Amino acid sequence: MGSVGDRNDSFARSLQELKRRGSNLLVVGSPAEQARDAATRRLLGDGVAETRRRLFVFTDATHADARIGHGAVGPETVRVIDRTTQTRTTAAAVPSTSTPGRIARRQLETTRLGSLAWCIQEEIETFERHAGGFSNGELRLCFDSLAPLLSEHDATAVRRFVQTVGNRVRASSGMAHYHLPLSRSEPIVETLAPGFDAVIQLRVRDGLPEHRWTLQDGALESSWIPL
Repeated sequence: MGSVGDRNDSFARSLQELKRRGSNLLVVGSPAEQARDAATRRLLGDGVAETRRRLFVFTDATHADARIGHGAVGPETVRVIDRTTQTRTTAAAVPSTSTPGRIARRQLETTRLGSLAWCIQEEIETFERHAGGFSNGELRLCFDSLAPLLSEHDATAVRRFVQTVGNRVRASSGMAHYHLPLSRSEPIVETLAPGFDAVIQLRVRDGLPEHRWTLQDGALESSWIPL
């Protein structure tokens, strides 16, 4: 067995490879807003030092906010798909009109996973036209909760959906993450996990948010790291 230093180096190289070739990440664990916001901000990356195109997909508008993240805010850098159903309105997702910067927001009323995947692809293509092509890690997708999809569809359909979206994101060398506020040990998490490149667990310890990564094959797992 290698040393801790060797293991850390191997894990760091694996994360760099995920960034280079694109990745689909499942975020589970603590539902605390503090932890979710910190993880989302980290996964969206620094949009000041480098250009980031941030696409948010809202299904319940409780696990993310379109203004999380550092960098320019405008239709060429931040876009939102607000998926609604007959039982959910979008009032909670409307940003304050007093906040500077304009966010391109698209309403989609559907329960069909194929329609949602197609809409995501169209928004990515809009970004790509503005960008003239993506650099590695430039595209960042935040999916605020898979829970509503799992209440409407079986796990196989949802897993197929995230694989379809993930393939599109990887084709752009982007990074997508999906929140699911359940314990890592929940059976549905075990079912979905193979469809992702990594699973990220969240927790709040002594009032501070932390995260731990497990790569898809389970061979590499990080320690708990402050967010």
